[in-house]
Order: sequence, then structure tokens, then C-alpha cells
Amino acid sequence: MFQGSGEIVVDIRLKRKDRTYRPTDILEGTLVVNTPEAWDCKSVNISYSGVYLSIGYHISAKIERGMMRNDLSKKIEFMVEVPGEAASPATEVPFEITPETLEYAPKRYGRQRRLRPFRVSGRLHSATVSTSRPLTGEVVVEESERPIKSLEVQLVRVETVSQAQGQLREATEIQNLQIGEGDVCRGLVIPIYMVLPRLFSCPTMVTPRFRVEFELNVIVCFAEAEGYTATQNFQILLV
Repeated sequence: MFQGSGEIVVDIRLKRKDRTYRPTDILEGTLVVNTPEAWDCKSVNISYSGVYLSIGYHISAKIERGMMRNDLSKKIEFMVEVPGEAASPATEVPFEITPETLEYAPKRYGRQRRLRPFRVSGRLHSATVSTSRPLTGEVVVEESERPIKSLEVQLVRVETVSQAQGQLREATEIQNLQIGEGDVCRGLVIPIYMVLPRLFSCPTMVTPRFRVEFELNVIVCFAEAEGYTATQNFQILLV
């Protein structure tokens, strides 16, 4: 069942409902698709739960027992995993965070000149990640005159659903991982190792009706009273 701007229900009707099926038997029947509008399906999507979009699967069984007895029914939800495409050869993505590279550097508040020098470098081992593998990389604090409070890695899911009135877009943090606490040692290589949350992530999907994409933020939190955060954003592809 697909739930988003519309709903699609696939009804599986067995050819013989009065037969007891064993584990090795082949089920025969028909698929009945109920949808309020035209729909084209080229593949089965992985089970997924989001804000505007949810993809779920369940089996409903019903036994009709005659006029004088109540029918028996049971509904069970199950998870679907679809083997993804083979990830392309890993290409490292280097990055560097400095006051000059900040997209939202606080120039408008007149504090640009007072930003103390800092430099955080690192790399992602790949921007294309299999959902069954961890996202890995490393971060190094090369220098920072300000004390650092923490280093964090944030996974963000971006859902876009097309409707007649326009597009709905929602960015949601689905996982935040602290990889460094306190004023970490300068020059120390800190590993990034993030296991993707199974239910709230899925392979990147781009269709005419909806899109599910993912971003990764590397965040440096400073400890001073007027401290701020410095963030580096990456577009990542899940397969």
C-alpha cells in the first residue's frame, strides 16, 4: 500500500480459497489494483515510513464460516527489502570547513571580522552508500582558537510530493550521531561510522509523483556563550 498524495491498494485473490497451502506449494490467483487515478508500476519499493510518504505491505486473510458463525480474519504487516543496485566504485569526497567556506557566515550581524580562525577537514569515503552498509569517513580538527563543544554528523531525509496545488517539501532529521565530545585534540583523526536507520531510510527514489532524497551534515558546535555551529552539507545517494 502506498500512502502519499493518493492511495494504492493491491488485492491478492487466490484461485482456490478452500485449499490448504503448504510451504512448497505455488500460489495461483490474480492481482487487483485499486487506485483513484492512473498508475504505472515498474518495481516494488522497499518498506518505508516518512512524513508525507509511507510505503507499507500487509497480508489479510479471511475465512467465511457460514451464516450462523462469525468470519475469522487476520491482518499482518511485513517488511519488504529490495536488493539495491550495486554501488559504483567509491569516490572519496574531501571537505574543509573554515570561516570563509560557511554558506551562512554571520556577515549580516557584523561579526564576520570577529570570527576566530578555525579549520576542520575530512572526507567521506563515498557519497553513494548502500542501505545495508554503514556510511563512513573521517574528520580532523586542524586548528581552532575557539573551544569546541562537540562534533556531530546529521542524516537528513528530504521528501517532495507533487500535488495539483504544487509541491510539498519536508526536510527531516532522521539520525544525529555525536562523533566528538568536548574540545577534541587537534590533528586527531576521528572516524565517521553511521549505520543507516532501517525504517526511516530507503534507497533514493525519484519518480514523477514523489522524491525521497538524503543529505548529510557535518556539524561543528563551538562552546563559547555566543557560540555558533559551522555546518558542511553533502548530497548523498542511497542505493
